[in-house]
Amino acid sequence: MGEPSSNTQEKSQYHHFIPRFILRNYSHLGQRPAASRGSKNRRKGRNAARSKEPMLFGLNFAGEEPEIIETSVAKTFGMMDMYRDFRASTRQHQVEEQLSVLESRAGEIISTIRKAFEAGKTDVWITRTQRDTLRKFLFIMKYRGSRFHKRYCHENTDDYDENDKEKMVEYMEKNDIKKPVDVWLDNIRGILDLKMDGQEWMDILRKRIYPDDAEWFINNVQGFYMALMTPFNQEDEFLLTENAYSIHEGAASERFNPITGKMELSAYTEFHLFAPIAPRLLIVLRSSLLPVPEEDSDPTIRVQRKLLYEASLASYHRPEAAGLLLRDLPINKARNSYSKIVDGRSVLISKGPIGANDRFGFTFFPIPEEYVFKINDIMLEESHRIDLIIFNNNAAAFKSLSHYLNSRAEFDTDTRRVANIRRLRRSAQLLATALPAQVTFSLQETMPPVKESSGDKVYLLFTKDSKAKQLYFELSGKSLDHSDFDQARELLFMRIKLDSTTRYLPQDIRANARNKFLEQYERIPVQVVWIYLKRIRFMKLGGTMINVQNVLEDNQLPAQQLHGAEDVIVASREVFRKKDFCRLMHHASLNAFLVAKPLWGLINELTLDDNGMKRLHEEKELVLGDQGSICDCGIPKVEEAARAIREAVKASREHMREFPLDHIFSDDEKIELLTRDLLRDYNAKDSGKGLIEDNELERVLFDIIYPLFGSRQRPRQAGNVGNEEQVDEALGCLVQ
Repeated sequence: MGEPSSNTQEKSQYHHFIPRFILRNYSHLGQRPAASRGSKNRRKGRNAARSKEPMLFGLNFAGEEPEIIETSVAKTFGMMDMYRDFRASTRQHQVEEQLSVLESRAGEIISTIRKAFEAGKTDVWITRTQRDTLRKFLFIMKYRGSRFHKRYCHENTDDYDENDKEKMVEYMEKNDIKKPVDVWLDNIRGILDLKMDGQEWMDILRKRIYPDDAEWFINNVQGFYMALMTPFNQEDEFLLTENAYSIHEGAASERFNPITGKMELSAYTEFHLFAPIAPRLLIVLRSSLLPVPEEDSDPTIRVQRKLLYEASLASYHRPEAAGLLLRDLPINKARNSYSKIVDGRSVLISKGPIGANDRFGFTFFPIPEEYVFKINDIMLEESHRIDLIIFNNNAAAFKSLSHYLNSRAEFDTDTRRVANIRRLRRSAQLLATALPAQVTFSLQETMPPVKESSGDKVYLLFTKDSKAKQLYFELSGKSLDHSDFDQARELLFMRIKLDSTTRYLPQDIRANARNKFLEQYERIPVQVVWIYLKRIRFMKLGGTMINVQNVLEDNQLPAQQLHGAEDVIVASREVFRKKDFCRLMHHASLNAFLVAKPLWGLINELTLDDNGMKRLHEEKELVLGDQGSICDCGIPKVEEAARAIREAVKASREHMREFPLDHIFSDDEKIELLTRDLLRDYNAKDSGKGLIEDNELERVLFDIIYPLFGSRQRPRQAGNVGNEEQVDEALGCLVQ
């Protein structure tokens, strides 16, 4: 037999992406499994102690339903062979071995910090070398995580699908690298080997690893400063999520990708990065773009910082709202051995920095509860990508989840986030059941109240309108619920965001984006869609705007505009197919706003100038737009009759009636218009009743959702079913 390959000689290993020395800070000793009398597992001494291994409490999302679990430190937040280099003939776990060396050094530093904190000290001092080791460790924690493993873990460049693909391919070809994952592993090795002495290390790194990631590391070290935080309230804690070290707080903008039909990240700026190292201790990296009081007392530095901040946000849709969430976080830069604060200003001592022996003093900043909530909220907001959240105390975890859920409605264009909110709600219920009733009640009493829609003037209009309340009850089966109105606000906000990001794209791409947005209706409660359509109308009338805080704000909303054509669809909802109901309600509401314009349908008044051509285009878009054909109107018996008439029209095209400006329509559009015209006057002969018995629904269907082109040239009274003899004569002409 031949020699076994090196691959089979080296065993697989479990590689942690969050080290055990951090996990142990969240752990408790597990209970030794019970054993029967005489069992081989009944051991004493060293073996018995070993059975009490460190365990963690967690919220597990890997299954269909969330669950509270205990998981061992040894097998949490890692995966098999994560950093294994399969290209190497020997020492395939070298990267993991190098990571272990860095972890050991960083672990000693973090242990020093934790012990100082637990001893009640107000600060801790470390050397420049220790600080640089910690900064390298914090970047590697972000870069080594599962997110970047997924980004790079591909067998070939064809599967690498990031915005730097062209650069990546060029770099791989230049360095004879076959797989993206090998770039990632080599980058980790390059950063681990780096000696951060003097200023030369930056140029060395740029030449050693993939240039884009080199610049990212340099910016992380040079553009952020480190601080230590702890909750002011003794009962509060920081959560440890699977992706905690990969999460940032900052600004972001999205744009519509016409190829994928999705909103994608177009720009982002990191203002804060987080590294939980114990339940009550967190390292934060804060961007130097944000104010630094002891430095900004110098006018030159303050102006330069402001210019850099504004430049970094120039490409965002709403730069004035960026970087506000944690802007006032009560922390400062570390003190050091080569400067002192004089009159609020940093002043150098002697010749300034001297090198590796410089020392830095980090204060343990106690932060108010609102900032603990904000940071945990950020963690929970990004938990839709993960399967596990670790916590130390049930009550603290329940409190954080409750705060987050009180500020979130179950709506988002990303269905993963919707599903995550639901599983977090279930998780909060599980945590509550594990707590004594009096503790749960006490926590709920001290929590901030659930955000109500007291400022939502649409909600206030509903409370004063019996018809609106009745229709809401018929749709939802419940009394007015604040959360439905909150979701409608969020839906409107997302629609405005979509329109703003696609503003300069071609019209067909914008229309495609809007159609994809309408697909969200299938996943949203019908009463929320109904309220949202009313919000659209109020917005078009100038009643709602987005203020400088990037929040929807209601001005004076006229009560007479609360009701619209969508209410007619709601009142007749039983005649519609369920899957078509929201679509028809949407077109009824939006078309009604346009049909109400004074010049709508008066084709004989059109001029041939630019304004006239614009009106012509708008009228055609309304008549033959996204609502589609009346043969798909969602009312089965109307669809059946419409399809029969359409087939008859198709068979007798030479006898088609002419419409105003007939030459601008295709044959299919002419058939659609004639089908609508004939259907409007058609009566069911067997019953003697019209296809639609409700006059209001007939008006909305034929005059608003599926109108004729230039229909106001031949006005008719709303609700007039038509003359049966005329329809028979028209149908007779069709089949001649």
